[in-house]
Amino acid sequence: MAEMKGKTREEIIAADVKELHKLGYAQQLFREMGGFSNFAIPFSIISILTGAMLLYGYGLRFAGPMVSILTMIIATSMAEIASPYPIAG
Repeated sequence: MAEMKGKTREEIIAADVKELHKLGYAQQLFREMGGFSNFAIPFSIISILTGAMLLYGYGLRFAGPMVSILTMIIATSMAEIASPYPIAG
């Protein structure tokens, strides 16, 4: 990170694109977010997490430990799907 000090935004982006090309990836993600995106992403995350936490206890109470097993299966599936995209964050 120290080597990024004093560089312009365009120089940093160009260095990132060059690094991605060395790894065999192409730059595909936008580097800017509008006002709606800045609102929509946190709102979606908060809504999903709130609902999931409330429903997890309900499912655990009525379906038992099977809910935990299914949750772990879904989590590992999502991890497998997301693992090929290390630069997506």
